[in-house]
Amino acid sequence: MFISNATYSFTIGTSSGNHFPFLLKIEEEMVKQENLTIIDYYFSSGILVGYQSWDIRAGNFGDIPIIVRRTTVFNDVDDKYWKFEKKQWFFPNEIQALELNFSWGYGVTYYATIETAAGNEYYVIETAE
Repeated sequence: MFISNATYSFTIGTSSGNHFPFLLKIEEEMVKQENLTIIDYYFSSGILVGYQSWDIRAGNFGDIPIIVRRTTVFNDVDDKYWKFEKKQWFFPNEIQALELNFSWGYGVTYYATIETAAGNEYYVIETAE
């Protein structure tokens, strides 16, 4: 993640052994904010025995691509915790679902944290019904 008004030094090395150094200053107007919006969520059970998922639909309503890098789910009934490390891209003006496959229980409240590559976190709390 780049910080506004900071300067970063990079060196590109080629296979022939050449090195090309350069500086990159991050100006405030260069920094764009993510705009991931949670639209809705639902718990589902598939035809296969034991197949359950919590689908969280989200949309990218900003100008830059967003990468969801990790989603964690927790419930406080039996202190179960699940971590999903799959990377999922959301391009501008795109809506899609994060499919979280785990065995959920009716009447149990689940807490999800969605983390992006830029370091932002989005939260969802829902009771399975």
